[in-house]
Amino acid sequence: MTLSIQQQPDANTVTVAGLVHDQLEQLEQEFGISFMIAMDQSEYIVDAVRGMGRNAIIGAILAVTVLYMFLGNILLTSIITIAIPVSIIGTFTLLYFQGETLNIITIVGLARELHGTDYPQYEMAEEELALARLEQMEAEIGPGRSPF
Repeated sequence: MTLSIQQQPDANTVTVAGLVHDQLEQLEQEFGISFMIAMDQSEYIVDAVRGMGRNAIIGAILAVTVLYMFLGNILLTSIITIAIPVSIIGTFTLLYFQGETLNIITIVGLARELHGTDYPQYEMAEEELALARLEQMEAEIGPGRSPF
């Protein structure tokens, strides 16, 4: 016998799969039968999220290293290193309070925003904008002088 379980459009795949696994385990204990799960999409989602987290950490380490090598100043590197995650956390906070979920459309939009805009004359990534602002601030303050 084959049983296909599909989630509702607004349901979380990983949560639904966990509930199904719990129910199947109960049925196995209650009736003494065993079930074989042919396909579980939640496994792919969990693996993708883990991979994305790992890649984000590696990318952050590489980005900070390159920024430091380019700027040669730990203070300026720290400002950019802090500014980027703060802006991303702020974006996710706004998405949460607006009731938005992370789907393909929002993820592509966020990736596009982090990379740049649709206008070629403004095609700068967030890191490039931060570098340009820091260079402008340093020029206004004067070379070698502290901003404090």
